[in-house]
Amino acid sequence: MRWKFRKLLPGWVLLLCLDILVLQAAFFIVFWLKYKSNLLVPTDVDGSPDFLSYLKPDLLITACWLAIFSLFGFYRKRPAKWLFEEVTRIISATSLGMLIWVILMVDFTDPLAESRYSLAIYWGVMLVLLILNRLYYFKHLLSRTKTSAGEYHRMMATQRRVFLIFLDLVAIVLAYWGSFMLRFGGEIPRTEMNLMSNTVFVVMIVRFAMFAYFKVYAGLYRYASINDLIQILKAVTAGSVLLLVPVYFFQIPLFPRSIFILEWMLLVFLAGGLRFALRTVREIMPSILRPGKRVLIVGAGDAGEMIAREIKGLRELNYQPIGFIDDNSAKKGMRIHGIPVLGDQTDLKKIAEKKHISEIIIAMPSASSRQMRSIIEKCRDAKVSFKTVPPLKEILDGKVSMHHVRDIRVDDLLGREPVSLDEGVIRNFVSDRRVVVTGAAGSIGSEICRQVARFGPGSLLMLDRAENNLYKLDIELTAKFPEANKAAVIADVCDGVKLDKIIDEFRPDVIFHAAAYKQVPLMEYFPEEAVKNNIIGTRTVAEMAIKHNASAFIMISTDKAVRPTSVMGASKRIAEMMVNRLAKDSPTKFVTVRFGNVLGSDGSVVELFTRQIENGGPVTVTDPRVTRYFMTIPEATLLVMMAGAIGSNGRLMVLKMGEQVKIVDLAKDMITLAGLIPNEDIEVEYIGLRPGEKLYEELFIEDEGILPSAHPKIMIAEAAGSPNGALLSEIEELHELAIQVRRDEIVEKIKQLVPSYTPARQPLAN
Repeated sequence: MRWKFRKLLPGWVLLLCLDILVLQAAFFIVFWLKYKSNLLVPTDVDGSPDFLSYLKPDLLITACWLAIFSLFGFYRKRPAKWLFEEVTRIISATSLGMLIWVILMVDFTDPLAESRYSLAIYWGVMLVLLILNRLYYFKHLLSRTKTSAGEYHRMMATQRRVFLIFLDLVAIVLAYWGSFMLRFGGEIPRTEMNLMSNTVFVVMIVRFAMFAYFKVYAGLYRYASINDLIQILKAVTAGSVLLLVPVYFFQIPLFPRSIFILEWMLLVFLAGGLRFALRTVREIMPSILRPGKRVLIVGAGDAGEMIAREIKGLRELNYQPIGFIDDNSAKKGMRIHGIPVLGDQTDLKKIAEKKHISEIIIAMPSASSRQMRSIIEKCRDAKVSFKTVPPLKEILDGKVSMHHVRDIRVDDLLGREPVSLDEGVIRNFVSDRRVVVTGAAGSIGSEICRQVARFGPGSLLMLDRAENNLYKLDIELTAKFPEANKAAVIADVCDGVKLDKIIDEFRPDVIFHAAAYKQVPLMEYFPEEAVKNNIIGTRTVAEMAIKHNASAFIMISTDKAVRPTSVMGASKRIAEMMVNRLAKDSPTKFVTVRFGNVLGSDGSVVELFTRQIENGGPVTVTDPRVTRYFMTIPEATLLVMMAGAIGSNGRLMVLKMGEQVKIVDLAKDMITLAGLIPNEDIEVEYIGLRPGEKLYEELFIEDEGILPSAHPKIMIAEAAGSPNGALLSEIEELHELAIQVRRDEIVEKIKQLVPSYTPARQPLAN
């Protein structure tokens, strides 16, 4: 039957009808108690009142209450989603209404008058009935068609917060009774007892009205804080002022003025203490009943404080913060959210053993690589698992929380300073422009595609001959940027005829040329492929850029092009020289960007070490002296785009890579991060330098003049062209040798073009 009514009438109309019934019931109960029962003191009315004496005040009072309810938004077309929201609205509305009735009907000149009992009962009955009314409405009449069962149960779970209201009711009565007890030394005289019992309901109404007005119930007791205490102070103080008005305005006799001060202090103590007691119980009981992981936090600064606060506040995390470690000796012995600072890093192992720590959280987002390595070493000695919060550059709002906590990554140990970029410059360079990315399926090319798509290009063409990775990239970008105008094209940069057709149809404004062979040992065995892909492929794309009037061509080079010992590095050096030569006679802006290794790129040493560790070792390092520059892929690609935006025609832009990292240290760090011990759990083996490999890389050649650019992380090198003017024709000769697969002659020709090339080549065995 109720569902038929629910379909016929809107929810707010049903709620209005229910409230009218509640008002009738409350008035009838009070009327019956007043005139038909001995529970209330009889009035001067002789006999039973007639029907009109009941109906007239009933209609008038009902109309007044409905007006008040409407002002408080009881009847909205969209029902409230939370029961507690309705309960606080009921408290506010009924308290305000009863204050009006108190002012109109109570004789303040006679504090011992008994007539006010009827108002107290009326208020209490109506408050209870309206709350029960909301419970029935939410449970049976609220439409469930737009909410799932889970959402419905979460909504109903807020009934538990109603319990706090009844606790406050007890606190108000206790504070008022306690103030009389204190005032009269524990034994309240009869007259004052009658005074207290006759006025307690007015105090309750005023207090409830102020608690609701100052949103004391809007906060969650589980997160009770100083702000909640401030709201309680405001509500109690405002209530005390309202209670003082009739006492002084009407000159009520017999009323002790000190009651207001005592009652104010007691209520602040009880209401505030209640909330903090509930929070304390909630935080302490889980650690007693279900301790969870015992956590030690390294770093007692802002990040550590945020982590500790969240762990203590969220029971579902199942963590128990035991203490802090901090190198600031002034903090030792201090407490943060009740958690002690136990010592510094030198005490870590001893503390971990003594306190039975099961996990360590490194809350030092600004820690240097040296500090991180030191802490990790101590965690490893203590044989405790560890996690960290990311650097501040990865936390957009600057607020650290548990969802930021993650395993330590290799890039956390590189010691690189965060790179600050003016993304507006990059956006202006690619936004609303037609962009081509060659080598789009590779590590660098795919990340350039992601970044370009983020900045809203007019269109994006992703070109590669590796179909599987290109297909995956296309699917990824479709999901992340559904509005992007993009296309994935299978093509070879060495296929001039097809490339001409593609570029002619697309008419790009900007070309990022990332296509290249980069595996040093393979190019030593097959130098013809390095020539065809890295040199001839670059020439083909560059010529298409000129032919079809592209605005900018950005080629990605490598630090292996500096004093190369490998065919791969030498081929990239020739490509740099060629691009510099083409820039002299072209309206297209040609920019070359040179940088070192990137972490996590396809075929990188990080990928190799990860696979070897997963297989149980050994981890193979070519030589203990080998060092390399490293940069993260997103950082490198954004800097490439920035260099392309700020670079002028014919410039060679070099990215600052920081300090070189010893590969053996990188290997040991990765073993440690996997929770293992180098040379105990996983062996580190030295296998000797590979063909074409150098002990260390360089970013500049001596005759390249280094100049600053508009960005501190990007430098300008004066790229040196071919010593003779026949570079392009000599490249064509090199191409003919590659077609004929004359490998020894290819290497000799490369030596002629790149005098600094010193081969360390091992030809492919027959």
